[in-house]
Amino acid sequence: MNRVLQWVIWFAAMTVVMRWLAKSREVPASEQSLVLQYPRAILATGVVVGAMFLVMAVASFVAPSGGPGVAPSNGASRRPREPSPSPREAAANAARRLGMLI
Repeated sequence: MNRVLQWVIWFAAMTVVMRWLAKSREVPASEQSLVLQYPRAILATGVVVGAMFLVMAVASFVAPSGGPGVAPSNGASRRPREPSPSPREAAANAARRLGMLI
């Protein structure tokens, strides 16, 4: 039931926003000019989406699962446990894996 309510609210919100955007694109014949302009609804949509992006970026940086406080700053978490294979060993490994797929 909860998921159905979520989709009903999403559908209703999308319908309202799409009608608003469509209505803002209609220009009466008396207001037509030789200069093209974006509708204000497009600006409002851009501002809202941009604000949402900034909020999510800040939240992901501040969250306990992200940001500079999670990994050590000396890059220890990026060091491989084993040394990288030589190019010849890497090619042989890739050929072996491709052979398993065929």
